[in-house]
Amino acid sequence: MPGASDNILLNPMVGGEAVRTNEYNGFHTQIVALSTEGDQDNQVAQYLCNVGDGSGTIEATGDYSVTPDIFFIQPDSNAYFRISQLIVWIQDATLPIGSYGNGSALANGLTIKKVNDDSTINDLLGGQTITRNEDWLTIADAWDGFSGGNQGLWVCIDFAKHGQYLRLDGPTAERLEITCSDDLSGLGRHTFFAKGFVEGSGS
Repeated sequence: MPGASDNILLNPMVGGEAVRTNEYNGFHTQIVALSTEGDQDNQVAQYLCNVGDGSGTIEATGDYSVTPDIFFIQPDSNAYFRISQLIVWIQDATLPIGSYGNGSALANGLTIKKVNDDSTINDLLGGQTITRNEDWLTIADAWDGFSGGNQGLWVCIDFAKHGQYLRLDGPTAERLEITCSDDLSGLGRHTFFAKGFVEGSGS
């Protein structure tokens, strides 16, 4: 299986030479299987929420400064997800580069991790956190801004652009989670959306 254990090519040129690495400006990610592999039984198109199956709270617009909250996606115990994209949407009155939404930079910041019940499997930010609007642009593979009344920021982290999707293993309770630990109640909208497919038993 090609590329099953390779690192992602996030920083294609360093000192004039191509390199394979899973680190770029302190941001990491983990990949497992090529996007063209596996039986694609069903598409995954689901918001990260506070219960993991898309049926819970999807708007990360609460005050999490005292009690953090986790927004995540997790397959059933007998399923496997291959996530191709993570879409982030932020909406507020204005979106200055050095702020988060229209407020100050976050004191604690957001984390993005692949975890199971026992440990962190992969910290996609390499120990860093998202504290400002511009931090999303640093790790984005595509982004766009919108205005008209409030302003919006659309960010796409496209795992497929790095050659392989992010795999979530249901039997070992793997999940992709974003932890919020600040007061985000001033935001108009704040959501995280995952796209991909359910891996078939024959892959």
